[in-house]
Amino acid sequence: MSYAFYDNMSTKEKDKIAEGTELKELSEEYERKQKQQHQGQDNIKMTPKRRRHEDNENEIIEMDQDSFQMVQNKNKNKKTRSLVNPEEQNILNENTKQIPYPEQKQNERRNNNGRSMIIFNSRNQNERYQKENQNSYELNQSSRNKKNVTRDLIEEIDTQHQSQRNVTHQALQYAVGNQLPPLKISCNPAVKNHTEGSNIIKELFSQMKNDFIKQNKLYNRPIGFDTWYIDKQGSLLCFTKEIELFVYLWDTSNYPLKILNTIINPIPPTHLPPQHSIILKFVPSMIATEEIEEAISDICQSKILIVEMKGSMTTKSRHIRIDITSKDEVRKLLNSGYISVGGYLIEVDEFLAPPQILICSRCNKPGHIKKQCNETYDKCRRCGLNKLQGDHLQCVIKCHHCNEDHLATDYRCPIIIKYRRDLIDVLRKKPELLPQNVQLFIPVEFRNGG
Repeated sequence: MSYAFYDNMSTKEKDKIAEGTELKELSEEYERKQKQQHQGQDNIKMTPKRRRHEDNENEIIEMDQDSFQMVQNKNKNKKTRSLVNPEEQNILNENTKQIPYPEQKQNERRNNNGRSMIIFNSRNQNERYQKENQNSYELNQSSRNKKNVTRDLIEEIDTQHQSQRNVTHQALQYAVGNQLPPLKISCNPAVKNHTEGSNIIKELFSQMKNDFIKQNKLYNRPIGFDTWYIDKQGSLLCFTKEIELFVYLWDTSNYPLKILNTIINPIPPTHLPPQHSIILKFVPSMIATEEIEEAISDICQSKILIVEMKGSMTTKSRHIRIDITSKDEVRKLLNSGYISVGGYLIEVDEFLAPPQILICSRCNKPGHIKKQCNETYDKCRRCGLNKLQGDHLQCVIKCHHCNEDHLATDYRCPIIIKYRRDLIDVLRKKPELLPQNVQLFIPVEFRNGG
């Protein structure tokens, strides 16, 4: 611009420039336009979209220090318009990340639209509470377990002491002893006094001595009973500790028919001692007892007794006990280990006697003898009534211990079962009571873990 421009201007125009009138007008016009623009924006009403909020679709996070809400909609296809510009949003996000929360972490997640979300929750705090509760529960449970263990130990000790009180020393000696059952000799006419009984016994030994020595060549002791007495029926009950003499008199064919004008009828015990017994294990049910007897007779020439063991019977097999009078034949079968019956190989094993239970002949309870019994009368083992009153040969069988339909001395009785268990427990703790080279059979239900 040249200075000649001002030369062509009038005096009035020059005065306006000097006073700045034109600049003031431009400034006022600018301010007026700005004012109109602001008034136009204030008249515009902005209405946000109405949305449906449900608990299972939206998660709302409120900031206590700000006046806005952030809405996260799980519907990916539905987009909403943000009310805050991106720059302000970023500033707010950075500020919220710096807010401290003790014992609580901030988990940041990003949705599929790329928008960030800050979620404040109490998961860590709940985990801490759960951990504390778990520790408290474990401590209480441990304390209860210790109390239970102590109580069980006390009960076990009391039970052991009670068992030891019930199982007397006499009962233990009887359980492990080698007592042989009595040999009963029924006499007709009945023996009236000790002299008659003594004469019959001496004559019996006199007649059988030579044959007995012939069958037992190694026997070098005198022949006689340890003790004998006359029962109420006039019969002789004879006891011996010599197995050879017991086995010989167990065979009724070794008795004479008549001694000193007295007809004798021997009533031997059911079984021979364990030393003369074997067991055939797991004999198939289709094999009859007659087949087994025939197979054993081909091997053994002596007298035998075959009995099926009731406790071992199943639908497929059972155990069979065989008593043999010849010790050599017993040894021969045990050494072979097996026997062939009907095309089957049957296992042969030695027989182990279970502990004997001492049972009172007056009250029929285990653990003591008649001399130590406090009962006032002899009880019938069938009905439990006084044996001296009435007929007890055909009386009703009802155990007077448990009121079940079995004899009072039956091993099925709960009283006998409990005493038997206590007896075996005490014997396990006192193995020194067992005689040398003697083994006892422990039933499966009384074994450890059985």
